Amino acid sequence: MQFLSPQQLDECLRDFTGARTYSLAPLRGGFMSQNHRLLVGRDHYALKVHRPPMDAARVREMHRVMSFAARQGIPVAEPLLTQVVAGYVCSIYAFARGTHPGKYRGTHAHAEAMGDMLGRMHVVLDEFHSTDPKPDAAALWKLVRPSAALAQVERLRVSLVGHDRGVRIEIGRTLDAYEKLFRSEHWRGGRCQDLAIAVCHGDFHSGNILLCGDSITAVLDWEKAGWDFRCGEVCSSLIFNCRENSSELHWPRIATYLRAYRRHRALDDIPGGFLLKSCFSSYVLGLWTIEQYLGGRRDYRSCIAGRLVMAQRLATYRREYSRRIAELCARG
Repeated sequence: MQFLSPQQLDECLRDFTGARTYSLAPLRGGFMSQNHRLLVGRDHYALKVHRPPMDAARVREMHRVMSFAARQGIPVAEPLLTQVVAGYVCSIYAFARGTHPGKYRGTHAHAEAMGDMLGRMHVVLDEFHSTDPKPDAAALWKLVRPSAALAQVERLRVSLVGHDRGVRIEIGRTLDAYEKLFRSEHWRGGRCQDLAIAVCHGDFHSGNILLCGDSITAVLDWEKAGWDFRCGEVCSSLIFNCRENSSELHWPRIATYLRAYRRHRALDDIPGGFLLKSCFSSYVLGLWTIEQYLGGRRDYRSCIAGRLVMAQRLATYRREYSRRIAELCARG
């Protein structure tokens, strides 16, 4: 993503660098925001142009969460400067070094490190005092809206006009499959009434984690931090971080992940959360991928088929998966 030109960014960078020369290089990843590596002399920093709707108030609250977590020992790169440029909030952070865990090539040591870190973060964030009022389960459930997802399917169908015939056929069939998933599920909120609601990171996956060896050196991208079903974050994290391939979960790594998480928090409500979050979140992510592809991100095409297969698999086996998760949680 690119929201601001180098000339526009210079306004923010002059205040930070002073008279020193600097250079910018794009950082890979961060699909929703504009990210650069900033070099000032021999010092390295990360520059982030936050995606809409991250306005100044939301970025301040995000930074408050990050600073709180950092003071409690969570490895977080804290902000050094924040400014608004041409309507976009720009932040400069200390540069965090490390490598991302392999998405499908992760090890048990990586799964253990991620599960342990998520458990630690949940304990820490339980003590954070959010300025946003805590929602009830019904309010959070309203975010799971099949009607809105079906409307998005229709908008994507309309946007196929003007694309070549092969794309219209391929994406049209994919949208048909997602529509069937949204219409076939019974999306009721009653099942979530007893699930714990807490402040969560909101996007804890391998793309937002840096490792040095088997140790986590940084947890990145806190833009989605806020109130959520805690078990939903654990489940979403499992689905992303413990995969054998684009459509298969890696159950031995899931067991390692949950065992490490359980050092810090109980897992009694995970099965319900798995049913709640896994299917719907995967479906919506699949639609977002299609939207990005049709908007010009051709590198997303390879993700579309794999995400659909994973979504269909979660829908077909979600009760079996929930049972297996419950068994792993009960091992103590």
